[in-house]
This record gives sequence, structure tokens and C-alpha cells, in this order.
Amino acid sequence: MRQQVEFNLAVLVYKAFTSLAPPYLSDDCQLVATTGRRQVRSSNNYVKFAVISTSSCIGDRTFVAAAPRLWNSLPTHVLRLDN
Repeated sequence: MRQQVEFNLAVLVYKAFTSLAPPYLSDDCQLVATTGRRQVRSSNNYVKFAVISTSSCIGDRTFVAAAPRLWNSLPTHVLRLDN
């Protein structure tokens, strides 16, 4: 069950990045480059999202916190969107 939830969440992040999701989801996924944070050279090959910090367990489960964290934890060969 957990893997199915994670898969659906990753699909929503992909759709948000490619503008296939509703705007309220797309606005919650911000790229690291657009937030002013530094990127290392090794991360130039794939998309990374900014992860917000929350102060509660329930806050960790929200889309704005869980989706970028899950996306950034995926293997690099999955994150490459130019395939």
C-alpha cells in the first residue's frame, strides 16, 4: 500500500513539473534553482525540488512537504526527464 501511495505522489510531482497538474499543485513544487538555493554540478542532470521543513508529523505528510522529499529521494536514472 505504501509503495502505491509513493508512486501516485511521484506521478503527481511529475505532472506538476510538466504542467499537466492543476495550478494549485504546480505552485507547491518549486525547483531548487528558482528558490535561490545552490546546486552542485552533479545535480545538473536532473530536476530537484526545494523541500520545506515542517514542525509536525502531520505537516510532513502534506503535499508541499512530502512530494519534493519523495521526488528528491528517487534514483538519478528515474529523475532524468530528458529520456
